[in-house]
Amino acid sequence: MPLLDTGKRPIATLWVTSHDKSLVFNPTDARVMEQLALQLVLAIKLRRKQSLIVRLGETSHDNEMLVQEVRHRVKNMIQMTSGFLQLQQRAARSIEAKIVLREAQSRLLVLSNVYEALLEPDADQRMVDVGSLVERLLLALRDTSVNGSKINFIPTAISCSLAWGAPFLWG
Repeated sequence: MPLLDTGKRPIATLWVTSHDKSLVFNPTDARVMEQLALQLVLAIKLRRKQSLIVRLGETSHDNEMLVQEVRHRVKNMIQMTSGFLQLQQRAARSIEAKIVLREAQSRLLVLSNVYEALLEPDADQRMVDVGSLVERLLLALRDTSVNGSKINFIPTAISCSLAWGAPFLWG
């Protein structure tokens, strides 16, 4: 008896044999075989599904490890660049060069603050609190201002829809 999946494709064959020539295959035996074939198909599907779930779990874990590695490398790159700018600033002789390098480092720190805000450990990666992000960005800009200039920001209500269709309102 062929074992067919839901697409009527054969996935296995069920054979029943008897060594006793006096036994005859009857309609009751056929019904039992059909039921047994259905149960076997379900068992095969469940086993395949379980195997797929295990592989998906492993892939998900691998992806999470890769994301963590990329985050770590980006943070290290920002730290390295900041340190490099600081060393260059100390070594610079002209006031203009020192100011430019300090401003570059300040901008890098603002980028670092935004990066940290987007990748907080408890943050839902599908949702971004734009208001909190802008507030954090403005605070970072204020804190890293080179010449003590003021930042004026006038918020207005903005309604947007993200690429995956999750609307948000900020204002």
